[in-house]
Order: sequence, then C-alpha cells, then structure tokens
Amino acid sequence: MPYEFLEHTADLKFRANGKNLEEALTESCRALAHAVYGGKTVKPKSKRILEIPYSNRQELVHDLLDQFLFIIEYEDYIPSEIKVKIDDADGKAVVELLGDSVEENNIKIEKEVKAVTYHEMKIEEKDGECTIQVICDT
Repeated sequence: MPYEFLEHTADLKFRANGKNLEEALTESCRALAHAVYGGKTVKPKSKRILEIPYSNRQELVHDLLDQFLFIIEYEDYIPSEIKVKIDDADGKAVVELLGDSVEENNIKIEKEVKAVTYHEMKIEEKDGECTIQVICDT
C-alpha cells in the first residue's frame, strides 16, 4: 500500500512507502493531499515547482511536506500529479506538481491541517524499501 492513515488521538498520522526516499516522499504528499481534500482529484492544468534545501533526511521530510501543505491548503492548489527528485550532492529536492485551483473545481477542504511536525517522525530505508511516518497538527 503506498500510504495509510494511522490511529491518533487528535492529529493526522500517516505512513507512506516507496522503493526509495523519492517515492516515499511522493506518497507522503499524496497522503497529505488526500487528508486535506478527501481524495478528490482534478485535471492537471497548471504546474508548480517547489525547491527545498536540506541538510539531513528529517529536515527534508519536514520542510518538503510543510511547503507542500502551504501550497495545497493556503494557496488552494490541488495536485493531480506529484514528482519528487532528490539531489544529495546539491542538498536540494525539487517537487514538480501538476494540478489546478480548488476554486476552479469547486472543491472544499475536508480536514484542516495546521502544521507538519517532527513528533514521532520516522524514516526507515532498508531492503529496497523506504517508509516515512509523520504526524501533522490538525
């Protein structure tokens, strides 16, 4: 399963999987978008690019999801396609989003997510698999 929502008393908690960190981050973005917009999708009409500098994996996961959350929730953009590329040599990740405005598609936020946290964050890379676990304040 690419991502799953986990039980948590008050906040949003999910686990995302991939063959590598790029895929797991892509699935983390999909999980976050699904939580905010209830799984609704749009046709890809516009492109957004996020560039995230980082010095370690936890910072990368946190900052990438934090910027992604800002785009989808506060700039009212819903992605239909997400592509994450990591360049460890430059210490930068690039996220390419294809999607559209939620207003143009008459889509409403189903779950407000306030922030991505470091609390209980896990990044596990082993045996050709990568798993990311994140808790977000709601």
